[in-house]
Amino acid sequence: MTRFDKIIISISVFAFCLVWSVYLADSIVAAVFISLLVTILILSVGLHLLNRREDKSRISVSEMENLLALYGQEYQINLLKRAIPDYFKPETIENGVIFTRNCKKAGAFINYKYSSLGLEDLARIYRTAKKHEVEKIYVLARPSPRNVLVLAASLDAEFVFVASRQFHKYLYKQNLLMDKPRKKKKPKPQRPKFREVLSEIFQRKRAKYFFFCALTLGLYLIFTPYKVYYLVMVSLSLALAVACVARRA
Repeated sequence: MTRFDKIIISISVFAFCLVWSVYLADSIVAAVFISLLVTILILSVGLHLLNRREDKSRISVSEMENLLALYGQEYQINLLKRAIPDYFKPETIENGVIFTRNCKKAGAFINYKYSSLGLEDLARIYRTAKKHEVEKIYVLARPSPRNVLVLAASLDAEFVFVASRQFHKYLYKQNLLMDKPRKKKKPKPQRPKFREVLSEIFQRKRAKYFFFCALTLGLYLIFTPYKVYYLVMVSLSLALAVACVARRA
């Protein structure tokens, strides 16, 4: 949704509320005041619902920083060149892109990594900018520490540190924001059918084990006073053995 769309929606909601407020209120001042409050309420609730239904696959600012650091500087430079319009005549250099803006040569240097921008990184950007006669230097990186900002202010070049949030918003508007990497979901193990379970249990090679079990229980049947229990177990073992033998291959 563009800014123009938001303005049109806000005006439309306010006009709708104003029409009903003029009809219900006694004075025009009260109608305007009530319409303004109701419009703010409706837009706030609508914005909240819109944010809740927003696509959750869009990466956050911190995730964008981590992904850019993961993909490396070559990917970062190519992404930056695609993000700059062609009428600025962008050209790829060592660690960034140079372009012409307002008849002045500017350079955008991107250096996302898993740590903050260091003094050596800033020095390398400065040397590259001087080599290509860049007048204005845009630095795209994680939030820089104070010593880096102090060094940038002391150099004979104009530095502009672009916040990651601004770069994230710009990429999203240009439809260049990378997708969140997703792990492939492991397929859920299928529950075996009852027939397959029976086929796995009653195999012909297992018949000998059931016969041996029936023989052992039969020996216990001779010496134990629990005749009924062991008789049932012997019968069950023999039945399972017969089922294994009788099973078709």
